[in-house]
Amino acid sequence: MSRFRKRAIVVEASQWFKNGDHPEDDCRELVGDDGPFLSEGRVVREFRRPDVPGIDLCEHCGRKMDDHGWIDTLEGGHIVCPADWIVTGVENERYPCKPGIFIKTYDPVPDDEVKEAEPAPVKMGVLCCVHGGSAAGDSFNTKGGLVCPQCYGEKLVPPEVCDRVAAALDFANRYGGTDGGHHKMWVIDQMIRALTGEGYEDWVAEFCAGDDGPHTYSWSVGLAP
Repeated sequence: MSRFRKRAIVVEASQWFKNGDHPEDDCRELVGDDGPFLSEGRVVREFRRPDVPGIDLCEHCGRKMDDHGWIDTLEGGHIVCPADWIVTGVENERYPCKPGIFIKTYDPVPDDEVKEAEPAPVKMGVLCCVHGGSAAGDSFNTKGGLVCPQCYGEKLVPPEVCDRVAAALDFANRYGGTDGGHHKMWVIDQMIRALTGEGYEDWVAEFCAGDDGPHTYSWSVGLAP
């Protein structure tokens, strides 16, 4: 049988302990009935399975399942235990690695050995001013620039606006199916907060204003599920 030696490659990795720890989780502070809380991470999401109670103990680390995360992988997905390393592979795929295996497999790379390379194409979901609502297909980030896959033009919405839209769509995706009018109103309110940012109060004031003055209409923040 032929023998092969694994190629030496440099990967990026960060250790995860709780929601928001991954550098690209982009968690935002939101407001619910019980006070402020962090939105779910974009890379490492919260572990939620209806058939696995959150108080159950993990067979790998012994911690409650409520303390765990979930990451989508090429194989479908994996549970992330506290202290697992999240590795970014050569094709920009991400996967969890147990601390013991990580230490035996990887060595730290000194800063002076890290060469700046052109970033690989990454799906961005960018909005194009020319084509409106959303750009069908993939939008890419190459050399720090945003490119529309339809026109390959530069007339794009600023990245910070794209982030707001992505956060609002993330809320719709994760909580849009929640039953109950009060809960759905909470989802809408959180989406508005994500879209308007610091202009949220002004937006609500404009919404409530009408022919009968500034309180013609009312705005409900709903009830967090």
